[in-house]
Amino acid sequence: MSFSSPVYLLGLLAMLIPLLIHLWRRRRAKRVWFSAIRFLLKSEQITRRQRRFWEYLLLLVRMLLIGVLSTALAGPHREERVASLNLGSESKALVLVLDDSMSMQRKRAGEVLFEQAKIISGSVLDQLSELDQVGLVIPGMGLEILPDKNQEQVRKAIKSSSASFERVNLLSAIEKAERMLGPSGLDSKKIILLTDLQETDFRFSNSLGRFEGEIYIYDLSGDESGSNLSVSQIELSRSGLSGEESIKIKVRVNNYSKDRAEVYLNLWLGDEIISRGIAQVNSWSNEEKVFLVNLRENLNAEGKVEISSVKGAKDELSIDNYAYFHLQTGERI
Repeated sequence: MSFSSPVYLLGLLAMLIPLLIHLWRRRRAKRVWFSAIRFLLKSEQITRRQRRFWEYLLLLVRMLLIGVLSTALAGPHREERVASLNLGSESKALVLVLDDSMSMQRKRAGEVLFEQAKIISGSVLDQLSELDQVGLVIPGMGLEILPDKNQEQVRKAIKSSSASFERVNLLSAIEKAERMLGPSGLDSKKIILLTDLQETDFRFSNSLGRFEGEIYIYDLSGDESGSNLSVSQIELSRSGLSGEESIKIKVRVNNYSKDRAEVYLNLWLGDEIISRGIAQVNSWSNEEKVFLVNLRENLNAEGKVEISSVKGAKDELSIDNYAYFHLQTGERI
């Protein structure tokens, strides 16, 4: 917790003012007893206790109001703390590479990984001087900005970006960043890659050449392996069981986690759930689930298979919990 104007916190001392006034007014006068009013003492003691309760309550409210007002004027706000990189004080050319693959849509500590990458990128830009050049590569979007002193252009592009639904080639993105830094004319060249280090983003045949600079890799995964369930590869075929012609819908359920998962599936046709099923999927493997749907004449509808819930494993990325198909009966499906 930080404050924009911490000097106003001195106003918290003013909370003592109502207390001091109360103590001042409590000074007792000299008591003089009159025999004629002694029969009222008992009643007066009862009302005194009631009055004292309300006086203390009013005192507390006054002190709290002063405290709240002082704190509000101080402008409390929460600071976003991100690990900083020591980029040096010399003039430099730098390219930010943001991993915008689908896995960057999962959350860690309640925040989407790609949003964390954007915050850290902003922190890096804040460290640059007016003489520094900065460029940007976001491979899934196909966005490339050549290194330039126009840092605001890069800042706006990062702010408007979002994670894609693509599998990206990070090695190729680093190669592009290296080529972009070639003609910069500055001796200090740096590449900063912000990624969750998913293996699939590096499973390409690229090999990096010699680079006269520095490459920083910022791991957003927090040393934790991701856990995800997904559905994919829907196949439709005809099936003639029990004398009725049906459509067989086969879907693959994938378990990208270290735990065995019990996956509950819904089969939708139009706006209606027409079937449900369960798939038991071992860790780091997949299973096929088959649904049978009776054919209806003149059937033409959109359908989908969705993961409705999971037991035994975490599903950190929900965007791939759906697989869609179009079903139209006739001579062909």
